[in-house]
Amino acid sequence: MEHFQIYLTRRVQDHFGIPSGIISPDTQSSLSGNWHTLWRMDHLTCNQSETQHLFLATNAASLYSFIIPLMAEENFERLIGLFYQHWFDAVVSAGLQPPIPAEFRTEYLRGRPNALIGSMNQIVDHALMKLLDQNRSVKESHIHIRSLPLSMLGWQCPSERLAQLIESDPPYPSLPGSALEFPFSN
Repeated sequence: MEHFQIYLTRRVQDHFGIPSGIISPDTQSSLSGNWHTLWRMDHLTCNQSETQHLFLATNAASLYSFIIPLMAEENFERLIGLFYQHWFDAVVSAGLQPPIPAEFRTEYLRGRPNALIGSMNQIVDHALMKLLDQNRSVKESHIHIRSLPLSMLGWQCPSERLAQLIESDPPYPSLPGSALEFPFSN
């Protein structure tokens, strides 16, 4: 069973009314040594009527991110399910064979991973600029935020870092008969 750890920002916790008892302080949890299993999730924005919300999930090692739209009536479990589906689709498109998302287990964290927070702030600014100021789609915004050179990555972009990590330390076996591919620009 795959064990993921996801930092939830206060905005995510407040939006869903998540009780603090299910969120572990990162100082009391053993952080995973697997690069692909540590993430942080934030609430980006919502429309004026608050019927649609956008969330951002970012991998701590690669800064590869997903923007996840969610309707107001959808719950936290739906958000996490969509997050896992995005991850599953990304690694399958790279030619890997992950376990099915139903086999993923999640530990929710709170804490101050400062380098990750700083990088996510840059990603959030760029995502909001594309989505709101330039009226771009989520897909176009994905392409943009995944191709941003980021200081935490030594000015490498998240899509390049993800491809590098998958090549050097694949989290899953390759799909039978496939070569690793890195279609991470979208």
